[in-house]
Amino acid sequence: MSVMYTNNVDIGNFGLIPPESKDSKGIQNTYNTIQYNAKQNEMIIEEDNCGIICNSIPFFFVIILATFILIMLIRSKVSFIPILIVSLVIIVLILLYILFLYLNVKHVKLIKNESLNLLTVKRINFLNLAKSTWNFNLQDVIVDIGTYKYRYKNRTSIKELLVITNTFKNTTDIDLNSSNIKIKPIKNIYHVITGIKEKTYTTLSIRNFLGANPETENPVYFNINKYMGRSSDIPSSFIKYNFSRYMKISNYFFSYYPKKPCLYCDGYTCLIMTIIITLFFSSGPITGLILADTSKMDEFLPVLIMLIVFLIIGGIVIMLIIIGIKKYSLRMDIIYSKDFDTIFIALLNHNGTSYKKTYIHDINSIEKFIIDNYNYSNDKSILKVVYKNKNVEDIIILDECKYALDELLFILNERINKYQQV
Repeated sequence: MSVMYTNNVDIGNFGLIPPESKDSKGIQNTYNTIQYNAKQNEMIIEEDNCGIICNSIPFFFVIILATFILIMLIRSKVSFIPILIVSLVIIVLILLYILFLYLNVKHVKLIKNESLNLLTVKRINFLNLAKSTWNFNLQDVIVDIGTYKYRYKNRTSIKELLVITNTFKNTTDIDLNSSNIKIKPIKNIYHVITGIKEKTYTTLSIRNFLGANPETENPVYFNINKYMGRSSDIPSSFIKYNFSRYMKISNYFFSYYPKKPCLYCDGYTCLIMTIIITLFFSSGPITGLILADTSKMDEFLPVLIMLIVFLIIGGIVIMLIIIGIKKYSLRMDIIYSKDFDTIFIALLNHNGTSYKKTYIHDINSIEKFIIDNYNYSNDKSILKVVYKNKNVEDIIILDECKYALDELLFILNERINKYQQV
């Protein structure tokens, strides 16, 4: 196991250390203390950059080749146009390479500040810039080294990932009375960083650095079967990276992740790729139309029909993906008030930035939650609440069979049952 700690430290205005004297000893001791604290409070998690380096080779090769061609053109004293074109190609390649360095992460830096109870996570790219920065309450964060299956060229291998989860033990951000959680959702409960160096870091080493309990369960691996007292210790269902679809973030906060609809594809990634592919296939007919002789219909008409077919097929696929994106819900949040006398249920949109549907009510007035088939469909369900006065209210429609939602019903009714027994 290998863990790297940074040696860089900002010593402010100390400047160069003068020759040893009675006063300079104090300055030297202060300098050493700052260095020691920096080493103890920063941890660098290296990413496996072998693939990044290999992918950089084509950039270097093409840039060198284009530069050689440019030099030969200049020496040959050709016209200005070829030199300009090659120069523009070189500039574009350099800009693409800079973009490549910006988008790829070199390492992840964990910075803890115990005096402020703050953990800062920075993803540093190959330009030594922070590509993204996340801040957490140091007491509320759980960090794990997990594994996931990675498929490449018909081969499946196991890769390691870094999982950073917010447990919201400090309930300030999810307090139903004082926060704005009823209006704006928590977008990300957890963050995942893939591609870290394998067999280099462990959950224990990172949690020791953070001063966290090594035995605390990460909510992303929450075992709903065990929680329900079932005989099976295997979680009933998973989302990406083998994370549980049901997560107990804290006693006040549960989350359920619905299945993705088939039309969702891979969200905006699929949408962008479909647009690019459509434009790529359409570029041929468009060029043909530009060059075709409009007076000769036997040349012009087939190219026009081909272009229309490509655009229609691409347009249909794009519309289906957009429908899937709009239909998809990232997760359902179940949040309780501090005294467990109020329940808040919310269905988030596809990217977790807003609510599609919310429900809030006093637990004391609720008898139980039930799930029924929606419009006699076996593929859709509707969550309902039965009040103590026997009134029934429809809450949220779910694109899943009701028999697959026993775990969700257990979570919803567990606190109701406990509250009624008090």
